[in-house]
Amino acid sequence: MVSPQKIRYYSWYVFGILGAAIFWGGLWGSINGAISNPPLTFLIGMVILAFAAIVKMKMDPLAGVEKGVHDVLHMVHKHPEKHKFHVKYYDKAKGNHILINGKDIHEIENSFLVLKNKNGKSTGAQESFVPFHRIKEVLHEGKSYWKG
Repeated sequence: MVSPQKIRYYSWYVFGILGAAIFWGGLWGSINGAISNPPLTFLIGMVILAFAAIVKMKMDPLAGVEKGVHDVLHMVHKHPEKHKFHVKYYDKAKGNHILINGKDIHEIENSFLVLKNKNGKSTGAQESFVPFHRIKEVLHEGKSYWKG
């Protein structure tokens, strides 16, 4: 069964598509004269598009989560005391949550956290890549600093 939240969420996409259709109707109506008041149709389409975009941004449950984890991980990576931070992520292969120390972060690439191997090296196949969407929490001295 589809949840009411998903229905509301996707209804804003339909509302945005309606706004786009009205917008283009007003634009093309002004060119060929098919619509009696093209500027008004154009304006209504623009308002619907803007309203749908604003509501979708406010309503999107994942808006900003990936950006938030990206900013926090960059801060941890550059922090002078990164050994005080831990990152908890879900390992799909093992089927459980893994806790890694901030000093084991080698770099951040696109939407992946690159971890060093156990020897402290970070060359070739000795790297582990953790996608941002699997990161569940960042801890600082054992207390929750960021939670996704």
